[in-house]
This record gives sequence, structure tokens and C-alpha cells, in this order.
Amino acid sequence: MINSFSQSDRFSEALDFFRLMVLKGDELDCFTIASVLPSCSHLERLDIGKEIHVYALRNNGLIENSFVGKALIDMYYNYGNVEGGWRVFYRISGRMIEVVGLLPNTTSMVSVMSACVQCEAFSSKESIHGYVIKLGFEENRYVQNALMDMYPRKGKIDILQNIFNSIEDKDKV
Repeated sequence: MINSFSQSDRFSEALDFFRLMVLKGDELDCFTIASVLPSCSHLERLDIGKEIHVYALRNNGLIENSFVGKALIDMYYNYGNVEGGWRVFYRISGRMIEVVGLLPNTTSMVSVMSACVQCEAFSSKESIHGYVIKLGFEENRYVQNALMDMYPRKGKIDILQNIFNSIEDKDKV
């Protein structure tokens, strides 16, 4: 029902039906959650979307479902909350990478850092540095250069200096 309302641009009715389900104590599954989140986005009700996000985190492993994850990312991005969308993506992509057995490499991390440097709306650039350290890439020259490109743009020259000082074999460039 909620999905039908959402797909017919009847977003208020989708949220109303969702509220009825919650009040009746109906079990909310991944399809219900994924179907109601677009209504939150279209009605600019990020407050309700965040409550649903918390519910998904706390109940039945809903946050582990790819439909729920994608709907959450879309909701945050559509509302202009890039950081919220990134956090959900980071959690989901990290889990998917581990499940599939793939790991990001230095090239992919440099690409991600370069993209994030260009995105002014993304303010958690330092979290990428933490992820680089977690992966053990902090001594890779290309990763170090990408990090040194990121920090001056944030006005964090001291961190840039620390990264530069940690480079063992500095080149002339």
C-alpha cells in the first residue's frame, strides 16, 4: 500500500498509512521501510526519515538490507544531507566489501579522496583518512599525496606537515 502511494506521488497518504501501521503495532519489514523513505524526502520530513533510520538500526537487522540502505542514501541525498548519505553509504559499502571479499585498493581510495575534496558539502573528509589507516594504506605515496591535497583545503596545515614528515623517500616533485 505504502509503495503504491509513493509511486503515485501521494506521499502524505504513504506517511499516514505508515503511521497507522506503527500505531497498530504491525511489523515493519524492509519493503515497508524502503517504500516510506521516499515520501519523507519528497515532503521534506527529514525528521521522520531519521526516526525511521533509527528504527532500522535497532530492529531485525533492517539496516543490513540493501533496499533499506539505498532508500536511506537517496533520502539523505535528495534532502541535501550529503554527509548523512555518505555515512549510510560508508557503512553499507564497508559491509558489502567484507561480504563479497573485495577490498578497496590504493587506486580506488585515491579516487574517492579526490572526489570528496571536490565536494564542498561533504564535511567528514577526515573519516576517509581514518579508513585509509584502517586499510593500512597510509604509507602509500599516492594516498599520502591525495591526503596532502585534502588537508590544506580544510586549513589543516599541521596534519599536512605530519603526513609530509612521515614520508620516508621524498621525491623532488
